[in-house]
Order: sequence, then structure tokens, then C-alpha cells
Amino acid sequence: MPIMNKKQLSAVSMYQYGISTIVLTEHKNLSKIEEMFTSSDDSKWMDGKGKKYLHSWLKVHLLKEDKYFTQHTGKADVNNERWVNFCDDCVNFAVLTMMLYETPIHLVHPSQYGTMFKNSTPKGTRGEMPTLIEGINCVMAD
Repeated sequence: MPIMNKKQLSAVSMYQYGISTIVLTEHKNLSKIEEMFTSSDDSKWMDGKGKKYLHSWLKVHLLKEDKYFTQHTGKADVNNERWVNFCDDCVNFAVLTMMLYETPIHLVHPSQYGTMFKNSTPKGTRGEMPTLIEGINCVMAD
């Protein structure tokens, strides 16, 4: 029987966007972010430039941040605000990409989490693991 108070965590792979990290987030955050983008007008984003402009800006920003954290792995720490912001922006970018371009969000299966890291760091997470969430279809890569 599942524990009711346990957070359901998803491991969002950023590899498909050229970003060498996997970000853990509460699964319900994916829906909340989608609702936030869906329910808001474009004029709310990037001084009225819209969601597509935000998407373009995030892509450039995240690639730069990914390069920084790849070169400075010790900075990928949950106590570093820059790292936390990077992870949050990654999740926002993945959801926005899904919404704007119908690109599926790639989730890493719990059995593969930890073996896929290029940009791994012991301080980059809080020691949590993704949850196998019933009802999510799994596509296994060869």
C-alpha cells in the first residue's frame, strides 16, 4: 500500500534539449506549471513578448547555465540559489516546450536514475529518488 504523505517525484531529463542534467521535481508541479502557462495571457511573459520569446530566452540561458555547472560541479548544490533557480527553470522550460511544440517531457525511470548523470553531484539533490508513478506510460530506449 502506498504511503499517502510521500511526495511523488518525477525525474525530468533535460538531455533532449542539449542540457546535461536530470531534474527532480514533485510530479504535481508539472501540472501546476502547465496550468500557469495555459491560464495566462502572453502579455504576462517577458514584458509582453510572450511565451515563445520566454522559451527562446530560457533555451539560451539554460545552455549557458548548464555549461557553468558542468565546469563547476561543486556549485551544483541544493544550498546554492543559482543551482535551485537553474533546476526550476529547467522544469519550466520542459513544460513550456511541451505546450508550445507538443514535445513530450522525458521522465527518467527510477531504475535508471543515478546511472544517467553526466553532470552528477552528491549535493545536487536532497538524496531523494524519483517515484514510479502508476498510470504513466513507459517507453524504454534500446
